Amino acid sequence: MAAQKKTKKTDDSTTEINARTTDGPQDGRFHREYVVPAKSWNGDVGSHEANKVSVLQQALHRGLHPRGDVSFDGQHDHPDGQSLVLPYSVDVLLASEDDQQAQTNTPSKAIERLGGSTHGK
Repeated sequence: MAAQKKTKKTDDSTTEINARTTDGPQDGRFHREYVVPAKSWNGDVGSHEANKVSVLQQALHRGLHPRGDVSFDGQHDHPDGQSLVLPYSVDVLLASEDDQQAQTNTPSKAIERLGGSTHGK
């Protein structure tokens, strides 16, 4: 006779879910920085679009629901003197507190708006 698999009972209350969300927004926005070699960065729109889609994916992985468009928040020199830091951000809600989930901006929605690819049509 096979042993029965025990299932762990979890409390999925909003409080517990929020406690598990380690990267909750302090200012209502999710922030992500990418570091690129300064000599190879040309500010190509396609590169920004790919980074923006990645920001949406990263936010979703952290239990956050992106709202609206991702913004490029400028660039600055990396302390190594050879790279650039490219910061992006997007308004977010905790997934557990989102009562209008259809309004979530997802990577697939962003790619669809771009014509199906971050590399242009």
